[in-house]
Amino acid sequence: MADADRFRLNDLIFSQDSATEYDEMEDFLKPSSSKRLKMSLRLGSVQPKPDIAPLPKGKLQELFFTWLCQPSSSEIIRGLISDLHSQKEVQMPGRSSIPQDSRTQIGAPKSPVSHLIRVNATFPPSPVPRSGRSREDLLHAGRLSPLGFLDKDHESSFVDSSLRNLSSLRSNLSRRTSFSSTATEAHAEKPSIARFYFAEGRISPYEHDEIELADVRAAVLRKAEQNGIRGVSKQVLSSIMVRSLGLPSFLTTCVFDRILELSPEEKGTLNVNGSKEGHTGAVASLGAFMKFYKELCLGKSNPARLFYLLKHRRVENYLCRESLRPLMEGLLECHPGLVFLSNTPEFQVRYSETVIERIFYSCARHNTRCLYLGDIEKSRLLDSLLWLDQEEDINVERKYFSYKHFYVLYCRFWELDTDHDLSIGLEDLMRYGNGALTVRIAERILGGFGRENDSPVKYRMSYTDFVWFCISEEDKKSPRALDFWFRCIDLDGDGLITLADIEYFYREQYSRMEDRGHEPVPFVNIVCQLLDMLQHPEERKPFISKKDLRACNMQSVFFNYLFNLGKFFQIESRDPRLIQQERAFPDYTDWDRFAAFEYERLTANEEEIMGAGADPVMSQLDM
Repeated sequence: MADADRFRLNDLIFSQDSATEYDEMEDFLKPSSSKRLKMSLRLGSVQPKPDIAPLPKGKLQELFFTWLCQPSSSEIIRGLISDLHSQKEVQMPGRSSIPQDSRTQIGAPKSPVSHLIRVNATFPPSPVPRSGRSREDLLHAGRLSPLGFLDKDHESSFVDSSLRNLSSLRSNLSRRTSFSSTATEAHAEKPSIARFYFAEGRISPYEHDEIELADVRAAVLRKAEQNGIRGVSKQVLSSIMVRSLGLPSFLTTCVFDRILELSPEEKGTLNVNGSKEGHTGAVASLGAFMKFYKELCLGKSNPARLFYLLKHRRVENYLCRESLRPLMEGLLECHPGLVFLSNTPEFQVRYSETVIERIFYSCARHNTRCLYLGDIEKSRLLDSLLWLDQEEDINVERKYFSYKHFYVLYCRFWELDTDHDLSIGLEDLMRYGNGALTVRIAERILGGFGRENDSPVKYRMSYTDFVWFCISEEDKKSPRALDFWFRCIDLDGDGLITLADIEYFYREQYSRMEDRGHEPVPFVNIVCQLLDMLQHPEERKPFISKKDLRACNMQSVFFNYLFNLGKFFQIESRDPRLIQQERAFPDYTDWDRFAAFEYERLTANEEEIMGAGADPVMSQLDM
């Protein structure tokens, strides 16, 4: 019952369900009330339970009682109780008026301290320090009766002592209030935190949309005037693509088609509105272009503009392979380094497929056939497109668009696909690299464990599947290759390569060494060598995670030991040719070095074939 009596005072003030409680409150506020004396003793003597933070709770109650003893507080509470009894509109100090029918919502602030701050009342900012004498000491000194009441001789001295403490605490409160106001003003002068998340990419450098629109509009009008056209033609649009839209010029046709789709009334408008004599081609109005700009470009970053331009009418918030077709069509049509393919539509299709697969291979961060806005921003695909827009040699860009790389990939696939049905099986794949792969790893590849195959026939590989396999095989250091081969080796799919997985694949390597007359390396030696290479001796575990392979940067050695016998011998013999290639092209990746070497080999073989009697299909691959 001690805790219930202790919090009784709060219930009397904040509860409004019964008029009897108001009467009890009035009785409490009388100067000679015995309830006040009881409360004063219990606030100082009752110890709260340990699980309800005793020190803050006790000090808060003592502070509240000190405030309640002030005459001004008693007058405020009596006035509120009187207004409630008489059904009057209650006007809280520092608050707006409260309707009569909303008395159930009337309540004191969350704490008496916060309410006093709002009404500028004076109260002690911290509990009054007590003398530290316990209740037993007071009983022994005769200042308390056994029932807990103050003796009449000491009642007046208790009240006087409380009033004296209040005067000293008022000055302390005023100092704290002035310090708080000064700190608030200093905090208001600090700059706000800059925006760091943009759902549609980092916005353009313009401070206001009106300035951006005016700048773009002026650029269009200036170029149209130079060309003598009142409107936006493809020629005008091409001249402002890079500067005003932040997109490569070979996307002009794609952008112009979007303008006409957003403004159907513009379709079929040919050479009108004051164009020069002899000028032909469709011309869209300035209003149609500004409508397109507001919808697809305004307030978006350049990568976001590229993303939403290619996404077009797709409901999904990602790009698929078909979304990149307009990009490749514009590149093949406009880039001078690809003009020679204009007479071979078949190889234009294969080149487009290769570039699209390489974009997904390098940019997509998830094992899906989806390309999100974050993937385009992080991969800096737009930077490669803008750089390619200024470069005439298509082979200089090695990450996505190099024709030499396409030549190597397609010739390799053509060599394996003997029946030329654009699909290879297990027997065809086993001839890759002069039989370098094991049967077990080839079965995992064709089974779609490294990547789900596009081929509709089970255990067959299409050309797009081969692009992923070939790049992963020749450059096992890339993050995508690590994911590809890790899934192939992880037989049970638990995310860990165990010793049983290693033994399953190395057993065939061991047999192939014996068949070819090489001295086989025992499995125990291989396991110790791999664990020493991947893990710290103090953190040795009987399994290998993807994190271990990524941290050591030796994943190519690890995978070649398990299923590529030719590269296994190169590693063991420290092939000087590989060392020379690495030193000659330090900024090349393993795939770049392989493609450069293979291109020289293929072109040399092609010259021999052309001299002896050319294959008409292979000759079309020549540059």
